[in-house]
Amino acid sequence: MKLDDKEIENVEEFFKELNNKNLNYLALRKYEELPYKAKDGDIDILTDNTEELVRIGSSLGFSKDRNSFTKNLLEIIKKSLNKPFSIAKTFYTNPKGSIRRIFNEDITTPRLRGVEEKKIYYNDLVIHITDHVHYKSTEDSRRILASSKINESLIENSKLKNLDSLSIKTPSVSDELCHLVARGVFDYNGDFPDYYKNKIYEMYSSISEEEEDRFKELLEEIFFQASPLVIDSIEYQNLDSLRQNLREFSDY
Repeated sequence: MKLDDKEIENVEEFFKELNNKNLNYLALRKYEELPYKAKDGDIDILTDNTEELVRIGSSLGFSKDRNSFTKNLLEIIKKSLNKPFSIAKTFYTNPKGSIRRIFNEDITTPRLRGVEEKKIYYNDLVIHITDHVHYKSTEDSRRILASSKINESLIENSKLKNLDSLSIKTPSVSDELCHLVARGVFDYNGDFPDYYKNKIYEMYSSISEEEEDRFKELLEEIFFQASPLVIDSIEYQNLDSLRQNLREFSDY
């Protein structure tokens, strides 16, 4: 989604404030085109201080509430015209959630005990703030927390990255690779979006030995003895068959 001038200004000021206060945070993914574009209209942030990020966002004009019922309905109609298959699939797989979305309720993911999740809005832009990453269970729609090692590694190893007019903390190579792989396998049921596949292949092709060793350690936190299957799928650029290969792996 292309951001307008005011949205760009707010995004720049938001991250400038986070950096000035030296807060622990990072943009989890899809940050490359910020502050001019936000893929899918949202920015996902991991932090250990959700309330402070919400406070900063509110001071810059972000709202804690969604749009009005009328605007939400018009947004759904607009999207149904532009992406009818995607909207139909959303209503089919999550009819209750889709209706709640129109009536201005927060439906991102089922809430997890002990996890802080907040959202702030500016027009059609959403900043999703959480203090713990989690993935969808392979057995049902429940959310399962990533291990503390995965979560802490993301925050502790984040790097400040310069993106044109914006400086923003992003994951290390190994942490981002692990997160994208886990998202593809669990949250996307193995049907990796092109963005994920291209990003994973690109990052892994130039990974350092140190980062590769850390990546393998992190994979073992999620995939255990099956982690070599993940490496093979990346090296041979065959992520589309990874989930099926994991199902067939007897020790996983």
